[in-house]
Amino acid sequence: MFKNYLKVAIRNLLKHKLNSGINIFGLAVGFAASIVIFLFARNELTYEAFHENAESIYLVYKERITPTGTQITRDTWVPMAEQLKREYAGIAAATRIYNNNDWVQYQGRRFQEQVTYVDPSFLNIFTFPLASGEAESVFSDLNSVVISQAISRKYFGYEDPIGQTITINYQTVYTVRGTLKEIPQNSLLQIDFLVPIQSSADYNEFEGNWDTSFLFTYILLSQGITPGSLEEQFPDFVAKIWDDEIKESMRLKLLNRLDLYNELTEANKYAYILLAIAAVILLIASINFMNLTTARSIERAREIGMRKVLGAFKHQLIKQFLSESLIMSGVALLMAIGLVEIVLPVFNSYYDMSPGLSYIDNSGTVLLLPGLALFVGLLSGLYPAFVISRFQPINSLKGQLKTSPTGLRLRYGLVITQFCLAIILMIGTGTMWKQLSFMKNADLNFEKNNIIAITVRQSDFENPDQAMMRLERFKNELRGYGRIKSVSSSTHIPGQWPGWFIFAYPTDRDDSQRLRVRRAFVDAHYFETYKIDFVEGRNFSESIATDMRSGMIINEAALRDIGWPSAEGGQIKVGSAVYDVIGVVQDYHFQSLASKVAPVLHFYRPPGSGVHRVISAKITPGNIQPPLDFIEEKWSTLDPTRPFEFTFVDENIEQLYQNDQRLASVASSFALIAIIIACLGLFALSAIMVT
Repeated sequence: MFKNYLKVAIRNLLKHKLNSGINIFGLAVGFAASIVIFLFARNELTYEAFHENAESIYLVYKERITPTGTQITRDTWVPMAEQLKREYAGIAAATRIYNNNDWVQYQGRRFQEQVTYVDPSFLNIFTFPLASGEAESVFSDLNSVVISQAISRKYFGYEDPIGQTITINYQTVYTVRGTLKEIPQNSLLQIDFLVPIQSSADYNEFEGNWDTSFLFTYILLSQGITPGSLEEQFPDFVAKIWDDEIKESMRLKLLNRLDLYNELTEANKYAYILLAIAAVILLIASINFMNLTTARSIERAREIGMRKVLGAFKHQLIKQFLSESLIMSGVALLMAIGLVEIVLPVFNSYYDMSPGLSYIDNSGTVLLLPGLALFVGLLSGLYPAFVISRFQPINSLKGQLKTSPTGLRLRYGLVITQFCLAIILMIGTGTMWKQLSFMKNADLNFEKNNIIAITVRQSDFENPDQAMMRLERFKNELRGYGRIKSVSSSTHIPGQWPGWFIFAYPTDRDDSQRLRVRRAFVDAHYFETYKIDFVEGRNFSESIATDMRSGMIINEAALRDIGWPSAEGGQIKVGSAVYDVIGVVQDYHFQSLASKVAPVLHFYRPPGSGVHRVISAKITPGNIQPPLDFIEEKWSTLDPTRPFEFTFVDENIEQLYQNDQRLASVASSFALIAIIIACLGLFALSAIMVT
């Protein structure tokens, strides 16, 4: 019987090539789009899921209770991990992690690399398998380093890296003890160099310091221990380390590693939006199939009548047409897999992703794809099968069939539904792009165009004293060039704003009213370079000595949080030091517009200060290449061993919206596919009606 169904199905597909082609192609494109979206969404929803103990790995973070609300911060203190292990038996292991941009030297070559400092227990908590070396012994001494395979090829070519030595930050020699296997793309930790935290030059300074927090603390919970049970005991831990006053203003909390990426990016929301788009695309493709098959039924009326006259039962006819539907769905699935294999590498490259369609490693995929074809085939074929099987034999053979008003209304309703869904997708993606355009082009209360940022510090050089003089000479040469309007040095710039926090409170109140605010160090040219306007007071001055000792400029957000109507005569205490507020600047958006402008305290440091990390140069509008060539030429005299690297500030700002742009771009692409599928169905339906 099935053989007969298969022959008839193939015969009908070949007889009606246009209808069959549109049907199968529409389903194939719908399948392919849905598969790609699913892979994209799965990549976002499974960040960090490759760790064997992922469900038991928790980040320890803190909530600060301030007069303006609760602030969540994820950095913690150096001694915290060891102290937690001593206090709580339910913690199986703990590790500290922080990244730093350090200089790495090998055989006269020097590169600035991201170095990750961790405890030896790191590889026991997180699943980062080694390609070479033994996990138990790679940190056998403090001067051990584990590197990625990409770094191994960069420094050592195809030689065995084990036993090779490198120098970090001009002073510490490390021996390579292991190499890491490739880390999945959907990991927040992309490691190049892994070294023991105890080997850091500053470790002894912070080993027992409970005042400065800058690293991340992760714990592995023992089996049967819940995060809630541990959080209930943390207030006593805080009181023991500090006092009851801090206990009332700070709460230690736990966040599962699996939830961290979503907390940082809201990726789950984006993933579910895309999955909804995939469902819409599949629904539109299924509606096409249903409409086209039902509309074509008039041409098969005599076949149905003859089958009934020869004794075919209704259930046999239903099976026949469902079989045809499932065959078409299966062919469409095979075409879709071919399309995915062609499109996916391009998609991954364009969106900087790495999801793949695995048929061997992922048994779920093997089951999901046939299940998808079966579901869509049944969903699309049920209605046509039941409609066609109800034809009366005599009327069918005479060709005296009438389309029922109910059937017409259903088909018209389905077509309308298709286009309603397509229009909703168009409106949704249009809204996304409009919102994105607004954020990119909004007035940020500072000048972002024609400013280049060069990341350079005195600590980048082997001799810091010589570095200070050479950096000053470099900046003065830039100021002397006619196309460069202004040059400034600072620790922070818009778009690159590390989270440096301090506690501060106005001197007319006690420390119970202290606020946790951001701080930045700038020179006297910073506000001029970025054209940040003052609403009160004045700028820093190089000729006023007290500006460095006791001067401070705040933004409007800080003024509001303090509650002053005006900053005139205001003083703010930071630690034991008292600062005079000499000016207030407009709230400028140094982060994404999606984030509220945070309070910032600006402190003055002269341009030659070692604290500065970025040089900003504002170039006059016009051809940008001559100024860049000039800066690169002067850079080669500053540091001939280091390539000239810079970023444009406006590009840094655009990077803040990378996730939003990626979502809008992906959603737009698949919305267009949905519209094309709907139009294909309408075209085929029109052709049938004309016939």
